[in-house]
Amino acid sequence: MVVRGVYSKEEQKMLADWRELSDKLVGWLGEKPSNDIPYPVFHRVATKELITHMAGAADYWNPLWRDENYARNTRWGGIIAPPFFEQCIAHGGPRFLLKIPPEVGTGRMDMRGHSFEFFYPIRLNDSFRVWIGRPEIEDITMDVKGAPRQFCLKPDIRYINQKDEVVSIFHLMHTITIWPVGTRTEQPSYQFAHEWVYTPEDIAAIDRIAGAEEIRGAKIRYWEDVNVGDELKPIVQGPLTVWDEVLEIQGFGLAVMPIREIRRQTPERMVIDPETQIPHKSIEFHFSDNIAKAVGSYSTTLIAVTVEHFLARLVTNWMGDDGFIRIFSYMKMANTPLGDTIFGRGKVISKYINDKGEHLVDIDVWMETSRGYISNVATVTVSLLSKEMVLA
Repeated sequence: MVVRGVYSKEEQKMLADWRELSDKLVGWLGEKPSNDIPYPVFHRVATKELITHMAGAADYWNPLWRDENYARNTRWGGIIAPPFFEQCIAHGGPRFLLKIPPEVGTGRMDMRGHSFEFFYPIRLNDSFRVWIGRPEIEDITMDVKGAPRQFCLKPDIRYINQKDEVVSIFHLMHTITIWPVGTRTEQPSYQFAHEWVYTPEDIAAIDRIAGAEEIRGAKIRYWEDVNVGDELKPIVQGPLTVWDEVLEIQGFGLAVMPIREIRRQTPERMVIDPETQIPHKSIEFHFSDNIAKAVGSYSTTLIAVTVEHFLARLVTNWMGDDGFIRIFSYMKMANTPLGDTIFGRGKVISKYINDKGEHLVDIDVWMETSRGYISNVATVTVSLLSKEMVLA
């Protein structure tokens, strides 16, 4: 039985190696290709083109992100980037690819969740530097007989603009699960989740819900008018297809070169389809059944940015142009396979004024799927205008 905080010599060496590797990634994220990021996937300037691309994926229906005539009459005086544009500046930062030695066991790294703190909006032509903080490696092994060894890896990424303002902080959280040698002889048994099947009437019902979506826009939602228990009007998206995920990938600028060149530059990060022997980029497990099976997933699943954008749209629809998302803390509960339809819901859980005089509201939001379960949850803190405030 593995015990939290008690390690074999092999585990001690593994942890020392992990810390050494992680320490090497601390510092300014360079603009030039490196062993960790051998091809350019980062964008240092928030150009109109990049913001427009991200807006198409994040919230196609809100003019705040890309209509200059509309945006100049808002609180912001011009276009601002949609929430999570940071994923375009540096998508996830460096990859902490921590290896599990065979003498320790077998395992995998999974995304557990993450959070963002937002301090300033991103405006057209803002430029950025990116700082990678030293990650915390926390032992989260459960005190249960037969439970595997588990660690939580938590690095922070800071996005700093040309004014030396920390615009936002991205708190990553990944779980590393390790089964000791000889304790995992078989793969877990499960039924692979294929695409959902709809009737024409189902599609028509989904479209009716989508057609009723409301964007508050220029109508100010004042803090004083919000009550604990208020529910956000639901939103819907789907059925989700490969096109939705391709739009997201292009939105944060990851698709920058042909697969042949990716295969040449990063062969160790390719996944081989066991049926066809075709090499695929690992991110393709999100939308390919074969690659999902090859990496041991029980289904395809949405990219995290898709979830972030969907739940942020639910909140921005509710708060209007003058609100600002300050904190977004997200947890993945289960996969959301392609083909599913997702429903966003939310409820106000508290409102308060902090020590800086900000009028804040905390909202619980969640994503339900057409399969009948909640796949993602988040707590979102938004800053609203007060009737007592006077805009400069």
